[in-house]
Amino acid sequence: MVKIDTNDLISMKEAANIRKVTLSSISELVKRGRLSFVEISGHKFLKRDEVLNFIESKGGRPKKDENKTNSKQKVIDEQMKVANRIVEENAEVLRKLADS
Repeated sequence: MVKIDTNDLISMKEAANIRKVTLSSISELVKRGRLSFVEISGHKFLKRDEVLNFIESKGGRPKKDENKTNSKQKVIDEQMKVANRIVEENAEVLRKLADS
């Protein structure tokens, strides 16, 4: 049996106040298993230390890989150089034909 000091437990509302978030945000973290809880007489309580030390993860879509973006841009730049060189060479051939 695990002994828990009830002085270390706080209500979900207190946790929301400490974290400066809504009660529904705390409920969602509990629901997802990000915060553990103890249920006493049908009420959920959280460990104060766990709430204070909780580190948020960044939500949303992952950022694009900058290296991937840069390497794609390098390929495009190289292709543009080749295309420009071909255009210049063709222009030179056309000038020579026009002069003759």
